[in-house]
Amino acid sequence: MSEPVYLYGAEPSLYTGKTRSYLRKKGIPFRERNASHPRYREVAGIVGRNIIPIIETPEGDIVQDTSEIFDFLEARYSENPMLPEGPRQKIVSYILELFGDEGMLKPAMHYRWNFPDDNFPYIFREFGRATAPQAPMDKAAETSKKFAARMQSYLPMLGVTEETIPLIEEAYMELLGLLNDHFRFHPYILGGRPTLGDFGMIAPLYAHLGRDVHPASLMKKHAPFVARWVERMNVADDGMGEFGDLPREVLQDDEIPETLIPVLKLITRDYFPEIVSVVNAVSQKVRDDNITAGAPVINAERTNYGAIKVPYRGIEIQIGVRHFSQWMFQRGLKVYQDLEGEDKSSADALLKDIDAFETYQISPERWMKRENYKETFV
Repeated sequence: MSEPVYLYGAEPSLYTGKTRSYLRKKGIPFRERNASHPRYREVAGIVGRNIIPIIETPEGDIVQDTSEIFDFLEARYSENPMLPEGPRQKIVSYILELFGDEGMLKPAMHYRWNFPDDNFPYIFREFGRATAPQAPMDKAAETSKKFAARMQSYLPMLGVTEETIPLIEEAYMELLGLLNDHFRFHPYILGGRPTLGDFGMIAPLYAHLGRDVHPASLMKKHAPFVARWVERMNVADDGMGEFGDLPREVLQDDEIPETLIPVLKLITRDYFPEIVSVVNAVSQKVRDDNITAGAPVINAERTNYGAIKVPYRGIEIQIGVRHFSQWMFQRGLKVYQDLEGEDKSSADALLKDIDAFETYQISPERWMKRENYKETFV
């Protein structure tokens, strides 16, 4: 492809960071445009809402949502495949994508919006630069303050409250320590090249936790190997100079690094009870309202799925039901359910080892699919 893909996004955007890293590591020519670009209005109009990231190909394809962007481009670019072939490595990749996209929203949003003295002067300039790059910085920053107030209003829906903040910080610092132990010995999640798990985790660990002033300082102080991985994920080459002649491939024989097991156990302990509760809540809504196949997940009458209480680090917290979390969970669940024979036995052994086996035995009342940039029930 001689003409570039256009990426509509912004530097401080969590999901743009995921897509940008992928495009760089895949070696796909692209140019980035902010939402201030005139073409963005037309592209967003086709998608049906103002949202980033979106890609536009030279052939005129317009794709929205990071996971759909990845699937779309993987079908066209066979080199440097995002997904490893082994069943264990594939399942782990989907677990980490789910956790990065959905499970890490608590620390990402907390560390961005609850440290105004450290973060806001920088964040307001960054959002101003993305939305109105030619405007005076003070005017752009003033517009950003309204956006900040809206973002802060979402925190309770994610379970970020005065009661939970100490636990969220405790969990995040534990995660940083475990990831730091891993990246000390491995340049990427599964060895010598990035895979889907890396792209899922870079989403929160770059835009929010690796760039914003307060969390970035925490990362550099307490987890320098994680900070180095964040740098590595944002360069076009492999960025593996300190790893010498380590093969530029995933580990052989479907191996899961020993240093990754504690990370996976933290995810299944802290986040999997929530995703199970979300899937169950959506299924209950489907049964209560007799929602049929083909129905939109969200419409004028069904604008949300309410709030539920979920266990989190020894207490019960309240969150809003993010239906999109089910769609993300389904990606890995479908891969697991399609396994047979030795592949399934191998994946089962891993899931039992990381306390995730029971989670992968559930099945939604109705699965979801995405078409025309929206989720519908199957």
